[in-house]
Amino acid sequence: MVTVVPISQRPPDVEALVAFLPTAAGGRKGPARTGHRADHLVQDDYLTAGHQEYVDREWVAPGEAATARIWFLTPEVYPETMWEGKAISVQEGSRVVGLAIVTKVINPILARPSDGLGSATSRPSSKAAFGSLTYDHRHHRPRQGFDQERSARSHW
Repeated sequence: MVTVVPISQRPPDVEALVAFLPTAAGGRKGPARTGHRADHLVQDDYLTAGHQEYVDREWVAPGEAATARIWFLTPEVYPETMWEGKAISVQEGSRVVGLAIVTKVINPILARPSDGLGSATSRPSSKAAFGSLTYDHRHHRPRQGFDQERSARSHW
């Protein structure tokens, strides 16, 4: 039996750099306030709710990034799925509004064990230049440089 501990009674699961898409690129219309509850694609087939609290700021506007502590709803369901540098889409329902890059795994249940390639935290990082961050809705993943590709096609 899995015991679920309320987020108010446990430390955060991860710390991450959360970058919101600009409104023009399909992001939120207004800023997100600390305490924002978004959906997070923690595995390719698992979307879960999470509570975000921003470090050193109250609001994060579309197109901006901030460090956040994130509590996932049921981390026990997807153990060993987090590592530094992992990219997680931030969604509001089915709409992707941003990207979270894990900078620290706090919950040991979620920490990915070492696989002989060095520590899980020394894997290649997916940290990105968030200025050109967009989301590829056709392939359900964040990607860079989409704005340049779109401007090169007249039918977009």
